[in-house]
Amino acid sequence: MAFYIQSVPVDLGDTPLENIYIDLYMPTAPGDYVKVYLLGYRYAQLGEEAKKFSHQNLANNLNLNLKDILEAWNYWEERNVIQKKWDAHAAESDHADPYSPAFDVVFTSLKQLHLEELHYVEKKGNATDSSDYSQKSEPDSYAASPTDIMSAVRDPELRELFQQLNQIMQRSLVPNEQMEVLQWIQHYNLEPEIVRQAFLYACQQREVRSVRYVGGILRNWQDQGLRDSKSLEQHLDRQGERYRMYDQIFRELGFFSRMPTQAEASLMNQWLDDFQFSMEMILKACSYTTQTSRPSIKYIHGILTRWQKEGIKDLKTLEVQEQSKSKPAKEPKKTQFHLADSRGKDYSNDELEDILLGRKRRRTTKEDS
Repeated sequence: MAFYIQSVPVDLGDTPLENIYIDLYMPTAPGDYVKVYLLGYRYAQLGEEAKKFSHQNLANNLNLNLKDILEAWNYWEERNVIQKKWDAHAAESDHADPYSPAFDVVFTSLKQLHLEELHYVEKKGNATDSSDYSQKSEPDSYAASPTDIMSAVRDPELRELFQQLNQIMQRSLVPNEQMEVLQWIQHYNLEPEIVRQAFLYACQQREVRSVRYVGGILRNWQDQGLRDSKSLEQHLDRQGERYRMYDQIFRELGFFSRMPTQAEASLMNQWLDDFQFSMEMILKACSYTTQTSRPSIKYIHGILTRWQKEGIKDLKTLEVQEQSKSKPAKEPKKTQFHLADSRGKDYSNDELEDILLGRKRRRTTKEDS
């Protein structure tokens, strides 16, 4: 028994690439920056031969400008994926110039980098008290990183959450989507169950499979103080039928890809609770949006407010009111100047001509005398 690898007459070589780069860094990077990294990494595998290549060679081979190449290296340096090794004769001004090409590129071992970062997070977590954590949790100061994803995978609760979200979305979340989820949890101080419920609501109730859309749902729930599963459950039980009404109204208006804002929900509640309009009347008002190029909840609110003031509460009353408006205008009253009632209507044309000629002859006779 033996194991063999097929030998080939010409070895074109291979370029091994770390999975961490593919899984965490590549999906969120601009396409040209990925090409710069990959071709530069390919050159780095050549050892001493790599010295004959320059940033300009890279630009020529990728059909990019030298500025594009240097911007790509700046991008990867900010993420600790590469390090710049400045030439011994490079001036201090070159170090401060983001478009100076006077450096070599050293590719970081991403496996080693993440092992070190995870070890650092563990040590920091053990030494961090509650006051330090609250300071870290300020919404404006936290942005998730690929390292946070690695840490989340080691957290049983978060690992289970991401597995559930993949099932709900019927696909695997990409790293930038995972980072967005972690930011929601940190920014809004949410329980993972709240995030799961938001994904369920978006996918099953609204039939929208968009992580950005889920973010909108969570922001609305945040505005209403729904941060734990108990308060959310009470809210959904109370608002379940109302949300179905919101959905029906939004679909009638052609709004299929978003949730109502708090202000829009407040107006719709006014129609249902204060004005006590039926859904039949509300949807009838929505049908009038064909008269405007930009339908909105405020436009419908204007229609329903007018109906409320005029006492129109059902379709029958509305139909009567619209019919009265569509009747033709009454014929204006005749005045003393109208010819319809003049004495001329009692004579024929010949008789009128004789009368006119007789008057003329009498005037002529008087003038001659």
